[in-house]
Amino acid sequence: MGFVFEPAVTPSVAVAGSGDRIPVRRIFCIGRNYAAHAREMGKDPDRDPPFFFLKPADAVVEDGATIPYPPQTENFHYEAELVAVIGTGGVNIPEDKALDHVWGYGVGNDLTRRDLQLKAREQGRPWDLGKGFDNSAPIAPIHPVSAVGHPSKGAIKLTVNGEVKQEADLSELIWSIPEMISILSQSFALKPGDLIMTGTPAGVGPCSPAIPASSRSRVWAPAPPISAPRMSLKLHNFFRSSTSTRLRAALNLKGLDYDYLAYALRKGETRTPEYLAKNPQGLVPSLELEDGTILIQSLSIIEWLEETHPEPALLPADPLGRARVRGLAYMIACEIHPLNNLRVLFRLRDQFGADEAAQKAWFTHWVATTFDALEEALQDARTGRYCHGDTPGLADLCLYAQVWNNRRFDIPVADWPTIARIFAELDALPAFRDAAPPNQPDAA
Repeated sequence: MGFVFEPAVTPSVAVAGSGDRIPVRRIFCIGRNYAAHAREMGKDPDRDPPFFFLKPADAVVEDGATIPYPPQTENFHYEAELVAVIGTGGVNIPEDKALDHVWGYGVGNDLTRRDLQLKAREQGRPWDLGKGFDNSAPIAPIHPVSAVGHPSKGAIKLTVNGEVKQEADLSELIWSIPEMISILSQSFALKPGDLIMTGTPAGVGPCSPAIPASSRSRVWAPAPPISAPRMSLKLHNFFRSSTSTRLRAALNLKGLDYDYLAYALRKGETRTPEYLAKNPQGLVPSLELEDGTILIQSLSIIEWLEETHPEPALLPADPLGRARVRGLAYMIACEIHPLNNLRVLFRLRDQFGADEAAQKAWFTHWVATTFDALEEALQDARTGRYCHGDTPGLADLCLYAQVWNNRRFDIPVADWPTIARIFAELDALPAFRDAAPPNQPDAA
């Protein structure tokens, strides 16, 4: 039996940092899930129960595409939303198990023909014409849970031509993601590839069409993808520096873009007056903020990132967990790196005549001494897929960078099975792999 018509291409969305794609099965949307937005739409958020509507799967639009201004509307609106992607299906899913069914998260735009939606609402009719039209669901690349965890707080923001139009915190959702999944699964058998648009903050507004491209069509360029607040960051670093590697991975995990400024350490490029004015130690990395503020020392910068961009979290919520993760990270950052960085190796060579073999013996001794202890510490029951649980964090940043650094002296990670396993798990994550030394523009 053949098809009468050629089957349609399966709609899909991109996976961040990968060539893979996610087939889209259905797009569920929840209405009025931020209190301020419910009020701006003339509804009472404290009284209305949750309700859902759907968009067709082929309403998906690739991130960065240009969207035709839709017909039959004079009031075309943007609505920034967090998008959850179902990776494991189920029915009647308990709320406390709901997040186990999520594959990843991204951001999207629930484009709306507002005039048609409001007219349908007034007449008690479905919203399909206002919500489910062609090209009504731009979706940015999806980040897997393994890289970003499950965001329950953090900023969501939409800008139009540089002006902030919508801004809120995910903690302000009236119905949480586990609640939404549980409720939906009571009415639908959720399947892999189902997308859930989780509601939009206050500040929705019209998209202005551009100059007509022809007498019959007009085009509108969508606003930039919705995400945590963006800053203009400059990362002063060196591709092989382990402290630079750990900071690059942290920035990637937080979803922050940065300008990459490379310095050749062996050529003394961090000893120039210009760089010393930024970092008096003449070390990398340094992170330069939009206002010119310079942050130094990788762990200090990562702590600043954690405080200013708390999702995904790099430290556990509980004090004992935080202390353990910091302890594991400091074993590497404080017990290996200060003894094995380039300045120390140069000193051994220049003042004490250490040749390459002697430098390798020195480096290997301090790595082995600490990695033996770290391997033992990781036998703790709190170790999971990563150093602490199943979400990469501060200790993983340090471990990953140090294993790469060890390769300079051919130190086999296989000597420490747990460390080797965690490194392999991390190296499979785009946020870490993109931070690896050989993947940097100044790699030689």
